[in-house]
Formats: sequence, C-alpha cells, structure tokens
Amino acid sequence: MDEPFGALDSQTRVVMQEILTHMWQQWKISVLFITHDIEEAIFLSDRVYVMTARPGKIKAEIPIDLPRPRNAAMTASPVFTALHRQLKSLIREESLAAMGGEIDPATMGQSWHLGEEGMETLR
Repeated sequence: MDEPFGALDSQTRVVMQEILTHMWQQWKISVLFITHDIEEAIFLSDRVYVMTARPGKIKAEIPIDLPRPRNAAMTASPVFTALHRQLKSLIREESLAAMGGEIDPATMGQSWHLGEEGMETLR
C-alpha cells in the first residue's frame, strides 16, 4: 500500500491506523506499507526499512519491538520516542546527502535571516 492514509486529516488517519492494526491482528497477513510519516511507520510496523536517496537502496532495517495490539497512547512511550529519534536521524542523513552540499550540516544549528542579498547567518 503506497501512502493510503496520506490525504486524510490527522484524527481520521489515527483511527484508520488502529483499524488496520486490528485487521492485521485478526488475519495475520503480510502488508508492505509505504509511508513518509515516521510515526505511522513505527505504529504500523514490525520492522521499518529506511531507503537511501539515490539510488534507492536499503540503508537500514529497524525492528519495531512494541507490543500488539497497538494503541494511540503508545506514541508517547520512551521506546516509541527513541525509535522516532533514530529513524528521523537516518532519514535526515539521507536528505542532507541528497542535497549534495546545498546545506552544510556544520551550520544547521545556526539562525538564519533573509536579507536584501539573500540568506545570512546570524552570529
């Protein structure tokens, strides 16, 4: 399934995720679910694959060791938060690599200002 919940509002998306997990619990079928939403990937998956930018290869396989059935309250757990942080870091590495030097990771923590001559770093 390729981004099946992408066009839904936040509340409907959460309900649909819970319905899908309950269906999976009942039928135990394999589902390949493609999403760009990190929370959704963690909530729905037993493992998450992170892809490289180009060419698209598997960069990492992250096992999701959360109990089933899953519920919305799990998203606030320390394990869920740690998984989210880990996946976000892996994806960020790929995003920066895909920009090919457009952004210098060493300056990412600095403040920026759009002046008359373009972007300026605030010191």
